[in-house]
Amino acid sequence: MRTYEYGNLDAQTVLIQPVDDHELPLMEKEWQEIRNLTDKDVLLIAVKVNSWNDDLSPWEAPAVFGKSGCPVYFIAYYARRISVSGKWED
Repeated sequence: MRTYEYGNLDAQTVLIQPVDDHELPLMEKEWQEIRNLTDKDVLLIAVKVNSWNDDLSPWEAPAVFGKSGCPVYFIAYYARRISVSGKWED
């Protein structure tokens, strides 16, 4: 998965948004709208999702709709990148 960061990497408020191909071109506009709505220091992280089932499930699960289950651990991976102090770590 690829990430796209908007804003201050040292911000206290971090928003993580999974996106796919049709949402990526809208992220800059979304970022501008967030900036218009708040004066807080914010970091917006858009995470490009290749497979919604595989990339976003924190544990293996049977399919609810269709035939594809969910085997990968997205949340744990990205949670590790935010330190105890709340800062984003590369």
